[in-house]
Parts: sequence; C-alpha cells; structure tokens
Amino acid sequence: MRSNKLLQTFATALLLAACAAASVVPDWATVLKAQSYYGAVDLQLSAQLSGAVRAGTTTDVLVTLANAGPDDAHGAHTRAVLRGDVQPAATSGCNEDPAGFPLCTLSTPLPAGGTSDYLLRVQVPPSARGEIALALSAASWDDETRPGQELVLLELPIEAHVDLRSSILCDRPYLASSGSLSCQVTLQNFGSATALTPRFAFAVDGAHLFDFSCSSTRADLCPPALPAQWTSAVLQSNDTAVLWFQLTADPGVEMVTANMTALGTGEIEDYPSDNADTMFIPVPLFRDGFEVMPLAAH
Repeated sequence: MRSNKLLQTFATALLLAACAAASVVPDWATVLKAQSYYGAVDLQLSAQLSGAVRAGTTTDVLVTLANAGPDDAHGAHTRAVLRGDVQPAATSGCNEDPAGFPLCTLSTPLPAGGTSDYLLRVQVPPSARGEIALALSAASWDDETRPGQELVLLELPIEAHVDLRSSILCDRPYLASSGSLSCQVTLQNFGSATALTPRFAFAVDGAHLFDFSCSSTRADLCPPALPAQWTSAVLQSNDTAVLWFQLTADPGVEMVTANMTALGTGEIEDYPSDNADTMFIPVPLFRDGFEVMPLAAH
C-alpha cells in the first residue's frame, strides 16, 4: 500500500515538474515573429508554358511566385506534380538545380512586393499521347493571409507531329518493252513524334515485279512482298525503310504506274504533300536507248 502511495507521489511530482518546464519553454514561433523572423504573407503562384506541348520535344514551364506581403516570405518553396506520359528534365532558378523537382526552394526571404521565378523543363517522349497535367503549390514558413492563390493546375493536350515521306526512284526514266528496270521506294518519318501504327500501300499497274528486297531501321517496317498494303507497329522519328525491286512491263503496255503511300493514324501530318509519290514510266519501243523501227512491208 505504501509503495502505491510512493508511486502516486512520484508521478505527481513528475507531472508538476513537466508543467513547470513547459511554462518556461518559449513559443518559438511567437518569439521569431516578434523578432520579425516570420510574419504574414500573401503568396500568389502562376505558371506559363513556352508553347504547345509536342511529342518528341521538351516544353519549358516558367513558374513565378509573387509575395503581396505585408511581410517578407521566409522559406518560400514550391512543390510540383506531373501527370501523363512525360518526365521532368531539369530546373533552372531553384536552390536544388538542376533537380528542383518536385521541390524547388526559391530565394529566401522573398520580400514583400517581390517576385521570384524558375524554369521547369519537361521532356515529352516521341510516343506520348493524351494530355499533360502539372499541379503546383507554393508555401513558406509564414502565415498565409489569403489561401487559394498559391495553387496552379495546368492541363494541355499533347500534339503528335509526324512528317511521313514516300519517294520512288528508278535507274532510268523509261522501261524498255523487252527489258527490266531497277527501282527503289524509300519510307521515312522526319517528324518529332513517333507514328503509331502507320499504314503503307504500294501499287503498280502494267508491270510485273521480281527480285524484291528490303532494308530498314527495324524489321517490322518491311512487307513480305510487293505490291502490298501493310501496317507497321511504329514509325519512329528518323526511321527509314528502303524497298528494292525489278520491273518488267506487261505485254502491250505503253505506261507503267507505280504509287507509294504512307499515312499516319491520328497524328498531325506536317507536310501531307509528300505522304505519297507516283511515278509514271513510259514503255517506248526502245532497246538500249535506240528506237526499234518496224519492218517494212514486203
């Protein structure tokens, strides 16, 4: 019984001591504010993109933080969240540069009436589609007097620009009726974005093809044979496929027509005029460059 009373007495003493200690520990936030370390601020955050968000390129976001006061902002910083098929590349203007994502600490203190900004570079992969969403928030160690203006949300579509090109080239501008002609078709994508499931079609009229071969940056760009229509999984930026073949004219044909077309599926085509190429190949009565005269009637 005596031991329980001793324990109660000891616990009461500890509690009284803790209360006494608490009464002498200062409220550091109040003390710092009283010494003008912390105060009241009105942070206002804004963000502006450098232009359209395009697949296969980088996009710069200019983030600006303003302090309308009345006091200087201490420990001013922003936090960013990216959504979509994009990645942060680098920052410029943060204490953490070039890795000021997701946390970017700005100039400290940020004076009342002053602004501070930094650049966030975002990498948009060539195959990215949909939209980019960037959420930003700002805070400091001070009291925020007008909450709500320190939040920004940007949502923009990702533009996929491709430049699909088709070209046909033969070693002569004509096809002798009794000879053959060597030709090649070249397919390329000079756009910044990857063409997803592009469609290709090659057709020839008035001739027979043989000795077909194909060379490309990736195997799935080549069809198994020509003439043909086929779909590739992707046509990446700077992808190239070259198709070689021989032509012989069909009997009685005076003109051979060859056509190659490359089309994207949903992308923005920068130069539609070079998606397709058509070659008209005359079949004169020539042999080795000399006209064959018909025999005179007897």
